[in-house]
Amino acid sequence: MAVRKKQAKKKPAKKAKANKKSPKKTAKKTVKKGAKKTAKKATVKEKTAEILVDQSFRTGCQTLDFSQDNGLLAVSTWDKKVHVWDIENHEWRWRQKEHTGPCHCAKVSPDSRFVASCGPRKEGRKEAGSEILLWDVARGRVIGRIDLIEDVTADANDLAYSWDGKYVACGLRGEDSGAIAIIDVTSQRIVTYESGNYDYSPVPTFSPDGKSIAVFVDDHLEMWNLRPWKTLYSTDAAGDAETVVFSEDGSLIYAGSEIPSGVSIIEAKTGRVRDVILKGIDRSKRLKSLHLGPERITAAYYPNCAIGVNLKTLAINYRVMLPTECDEGDDIAISSDGSLLAGISEDRLRIWALPE
Repeated sequence: MAVRKKQAKKKPAKKAKANKKSPKKTAKKTVKKGAKKTAKKATVKEKTAEILVDQSFRTGCQTLDFSQDNGLLAVSTWDKKVHVWDIENHEWRWRQKEHTGPCHCAKVSPDSRFVASCGPRKEGRKEAGSEILLWDVARGRVIGRIDLIEDVTADANDLAYSWDGKYVACGLRGEDSGAIAIIDVTSQRIVTYESGNYDYSPVPTFSPDGKSIAVFVDDHLEMWNLRPWKTLYSTDAAGDAETVVFSEDGSLIYAGSEIPSGVSIIEAKTGRVRDVILKGIDRSKRLKSLHLGPERITAAYYPNCAIGVNLKTLAINYRVMLPTECDEGDDIAISSDGSLLAGISEDRLRIWALPE
């Protein structure tokens, strides 16, 4: 009987032993899961961005655009002004008020000699179409003014220079339709004005050879041949694109989309989507700008994030979280070599150096 009692006492001990083992197994599983997650995060290098410029800026910013030589930053603002910042000397080269209404966009020419800007044209308080101004960067003076009065309700919102700097494309949005106007910079004449039934202002981007133009309108991307003017194809694969860039040889289009989040790599000739990268980025971050280099594509996200992707492997090289957030609605720009990022944050113009 005593022996049986001893055996009876051992049974709970075995049970307790089994109970002790179960948390160990759980703990091992937890460690393994944690190890996997850590290994995954380790592939994305978290880097820091050095702040180079921290300048007071209290006027409502519309767009930011770096020059090709990274020497200038053009800024358009609601108060009818165009501002040009000298990056090397850390000072405003000039700030001029020549628009009759808000300046919605300013772009630097490929040779950095000129700036094109656009916005609604006003006659007193009355809407009178739109206007494009051409500026001499060296003197800070307007050297050309093109009035777009085909639709008096149309606001000029977006601009793009051709790669050779000979033409400027402008996206407009009126009450009933949108339009694309193409301007010959030398003659300062409208060579093409094409309207369509668009809900939003078309965002134009020239192909490297200047023979076609990619236009993001509403929720789809269209490729247009310039001479003769005709639609080559239309695709909704890019989603709600915020920014579009061509590869240097013109064979691919990179379309950065806010919804769904990601960058679609599209064959320029056919419109077929080859791949989608940067999917699943935090929904609180909105893709605002893309830069395409020889080895890397850099994506800037509102409010405070930049990501570098290796073009060969399509793997993320690094991720940078900016110490301050860029203001909602304002533009974020990446320099032509991908080394600088500019944004308006807390009523200040800030320029950061991105990792190599």
